[in-house]
Amino acid sequence: MRPLLILGAGATAVDILDIVAAINDRAPVYECLGMLDDNPARHGASNHGVPILGPLALAADYSDALLVSALGSPGNFWKRAGILAALDFPRDRYATLVHPASTVSRFAALGSGVVAYPNCSIMADAALGDHVIVLSQCAINHECVIGDCAILATGVSLAGRVRVGADCYLGTGCNVIQDAIIGDRCLIGMGSTVLRDVPENSVMVGSPARFLRHTVAP
Repeated sequence: MRPLLILGAGATAVDILDIVAAINDRAPVYECLGMLDDNPARHGASNHGVPILGPLALAADYSDALLVSALGSPGNFWKRAGILAALDFPRDRYATLVHPASTVSRFAALGSGVVAYPNCSIMADAALGDHVIVLSQCAINHECVIGDCAILATGVSLAGRVRVGADCYLGTGCNVIQDAIIGDRCLIGMGSTVLRDVPENSVMVGSPARFLRHTVAP
């Protein structure tokens, strides 16, 4: 079994534990050594029986272990890429984890560190960048392109040929029309319907989605 460390120790880390268990139920693949988190209050504790060993930088001491990122939230989603870049581990250190209850086309391409929750569908010629997280019930249709470190929350539906930029967060149940382009570092609010292109650094809400504010300084 391959040793595995989870970067982060919050709710997403627990979801990843569940995905790892489902993978191992089919055939033993991963041994989860622990979680790493930069919150010192968590060090020495455990989460669902898995020890929280120390800060993220401690991953350097486990050179044989694969890594997977459980970092990021709707409040700071665009910071994930910077944290991972600062760690400076090669792409092949990161495990790509797909829950067995999800469907991934043989013609789709998944980057390093991708996590797909149960009951997702990723269709032909879709391409997901590194560290993309796809929560349950998401539908990523043909020829969609998802940028590095994007997060798709539960029930997101992307029609064909949608492009989602790096460091985006698409909220629960949002829908995106075919051929739409969403720029980098965008937040699409839950339940929104995107019917046109979205400039980078935009918060969009509503159905149809309308601009609310910038996520970060443009």
